Amino acid sequence: MYPLTEENSLPKALLPIANKPLLYYQLQWLVKAGIQDVIVTCHKDIAQKINVYLNTVYDVFNEIKVEVVAINDYVGTADALRYLKEKDKLKQMDLIVISCDLVTDIPPHHILDVHRVVNPAMTALYYEDPKADSEKSNKEMDTADYIGIEPNRSQLVYVASKTDFSTELPFRMSLLQKFPVINFYTQLRDAHLYIFKQWIFDMLLQKKNISSVRGELVPLLVKCQSASQDWLEKEGLDKCNSSTSSSGASTPLTPNNFNHDDNKNTTMCTAIICNAGYCGRANTLPTYSEINRYMTRQSSEQRIPDSADVSPKTQVGPDSLVGDSSKIGERCSIKKSVIGSHCTIGRNVKIIGSVIMDYIVIEDNVKLENCIVCNNGKVLEKCHLINCEVAANFVVPKNSKL
Repeated sequence: MYPLTEENSLPKALLPIANKPLLYYQLQWLVKAGIQDVIVTCHKDIAQKINVYLNTVYDVFNEIKVEVVAINDYVGTADALRYLKEKDKLKQMDLIVISCDLVTDIPPHHILDVHRVVNPAMTALYYEDPKADSEKSNKEMDTADYIGIEPNRSQLVYVASKTDFSTELPFRMSLLQKFPVINFYTQLRDAHLYIFKQWIFDMLLQKKNISSVRGELVPLLVKCQSASQDWLEKEGLDKCNSSTSSSGASTPLTPNNFNHDDNKNTTMCTAIICNAGYCGRANTLPTYSEINRYMTRQSSEQRIPDSADVSPKTQVGPDSLVGDSSKIGERCSIKKSVIGSHCTIGRNVKIIGSVIMDYIVIEDNVKLENCIVCNNGKVLEKCHLINCEVAANFVVPKNSKL
């Protein structure tokens, strides 16, 4: 996400989507799910910024309790979960793990109800990438996977990265014997929204070599479903995957729904494909811009707030938003764009498909197409920028053509 997340800019969790931080969307989704306790894990260097947002801007503390846990090192998601387990921060129940870059309007009960009914070890959300593989850049293709799902039970039985297996896919006979019918997908993307049984966090304490959830933990759990008893014993997993763990009984999200003596699904991994509703991850610059455009169109916020000063001779499209206390001069055109708060935009400025963050100055006769301008940036007069990212506090010299 360079240069958006440089040290003097914003952490990814606070990057604006339709003039609201990314973190806002996950917290709102969890509120709708009825979750009351949330832990936000982040590096120590950005913990203060997260806390400032939560304490001064975010306004639903009467509905949920949010705790920020700072970690000294930059670690993977599985490392962060292990740290929380070691610090006794995790309650003895099934837990939702969600990435700070996920934006979705899929109703939470669509996912939680499946997890309650099936009662698997892990439930994972996937979504279809609307772009064909041929339209993807090499960097975006690095995130693609081969996903195998047993159709009758929507069971996730195969996960492999395209970067690891570009020409052929290996299959174990034990997998094919146990799951003779598998639907394979190449256009699905991992939403980084999971629900895990408590024993999985106990396993992370034992297997300290697991750092990534998507790259290491999920493939391991998927393999456990068809692995031999000898392999499970060799990996030290033969006693982990039970309905009870060393720290006590694992309580599901709805404690009274299940008989815990039934262990038939204790290693099962369930996949939910988001077929209805929107789901996307702002984990690259193109997807960040794309999600901004989508959420701006869907926003119910006032397009031009009363505190903004917009010239009556300026056109702000119905697919755009203007932030609080921003000023836009005469004969400007704003289309498919987001203008942040406290921005000053001169005369005869054209902004198309762009994200303008807070405290931006754009002088007269500037044209921006598909650009991102970070906080406190300045674009001087008569610049014409296409597909550019302007870092925080950077000044673009006048007459620049990029």
